[in-house]
Amino acid sequence: MKASNCHLLAALAFAWAFSSKSANGALTLHPGDNIQSIVNVNATNTTFVFSAGIYTRQSIIPKAGDVFDGQSVATLDGGNNTTRALEAQRAM
Repeated sequence: MKASNCHLLAALAFAWAFSSKSANGALTLHPGDNIQSIVNVNATNTTFVFSAGIYTRQSIIPKAGDVFDGQSVATLDGGNNTTRALEAQRAM
């Protein structure tokens, strides 16, 4: 397979993974995602599943009923830039 085809397939796979919900309705997060932006555009009571990896410099303020599942494979690392990974929930 040519390199350009590999890049196209990788881009398509990334776009699908970023924008899709799993079969149970949970959103999958990936290292490098701006988690707060994703939380902001989704409704309350959303389940977010972290894929394996290290999530750096993230500070998340969940909405009411949100669930964050690290599946024991995700690490939230503030990189000395954040005091907390998860803040108090926002009032709705």
